Amino acid sequence: MRTGPVVLLLFLLLAAGCSAAPAQSAPAVPVAATASVVPSGFNGTDVAWLQLVIPMEDKALRLLDLAAERGSEPAVRRLAGQVRDSHRAELLDLHRILDRTGLPATNVHEGHDMPGMVTTDRFTLISSTTGPRFDSHFLQALKAHLAQTAHISRGEAQSGANAGTKALARSIASARGTELGELDQLSP
Repeated sequence: MRTGPVVLLLFLLLAAGCSAAPAQSAPAVPVAATASVVPSGFNGTDVAWLQLVIPMEDKALRLLDLAAERGSEPAVRRLAGQVRDSHRAELLDLHRILDRTGLPATNVHEGHDMPGMVTTDRFTLISSTTGPRFDSHFLQALKAHLAQTAHISRGEAQSGANAGTKALARSIASARGTELGELDQLSP
């Protein structure tokens, strides 16, 4: 295996802040789960991006579903619904590409706390609030998620090898920019 894709994979995972325990000083990177098998037509960046974005989107969907129903402001509920719908469509595309790699849909980041990830603790905190406080917590979490997925998607678009994966990454990065602009209009 060439070292370039492995080094880039490590960089992406480290840039994403992937760590098994946030208190550790050095991130624990599950390299064996991604770098040992890179399917033909893909590189380590493609695989790492797919294996990171899919669980991030899955977890964000739970929060988006909740906010579409419980947001105190109609504009918050509307934005949550729109973002949720686009995330669901993107998630289908992400899974289709992952299926083409032949790699399992295993979440190699299970239990990791990464920037932009809607963790169980954060979801619990947000779901326990109501009214404007709910909206505020939701918008903060959504902003972190959108910014991080835009960041790592730009990295995939620049350094990935698979044309379809890079095109989806560009599309997601662009969508996140639009969604962040809409979110900024709602944030105090």
